[in-house]
Amino acid sequence: MKRLSTLFLVFCMLFALTACGNIDGQSDEDLVIPLGDTGATVAIPAEMGFEAQESEKNDFYGLGANKEWAIIANVDLKSDYPDYTLAEYASLTAQANKGSTPGQDLNGNYYFTYSLDMGDNDVYKYYTSIRETDTGYIRVSFYCFEDAWDTYRPQFKEWAETIKTK
Repeated sequence: MKRLSTLFLVFCMLFALTACGNIDGQSDEDLVIPLGDTGATVAIPAEMGFEAQESEKNDFYGLGANKEWAIIANVDLKSDYPDYTLAEYASLTAQANKGSTPGQDLNGNYYFTYSLDMGDNDVYKYYTSIRETDTGYIRVSFYCFEDAWDTYRPQFKEWAETIKTK
């Protein structure tokens, strides 16, 4: 009976240790990507691969290893929007991009989706998440071609939940 109890306790401990491997939506197999100088990071599964790129238009830009999806991040200073709450800033940004009405996740962060037609049948779909810091608003957008949206949208939502700010 002692052996059975000991074996049971060992299995319980192993279960507890493996269950704790995914804290805050992040596991040991995730890449934690600093989003340039924005002060934010995002975690994605390591098997997705990722490469940061130079960008003149964004504070941060990077591509998935398969080049089917990308991440951009930008910061707007609160001093440029002195009378706006996070909700109002999210709504303003969604309207400027002709996006959906912003929703709010369980952590109080806002998100919205939108499409951007680049011509030549190149339509990109974006999942944008907005975070607030003491000094600014950080917009992190995950995007892909429209025909890959159904594949990547659930992943974008999961990744957005891993965004951390300083």
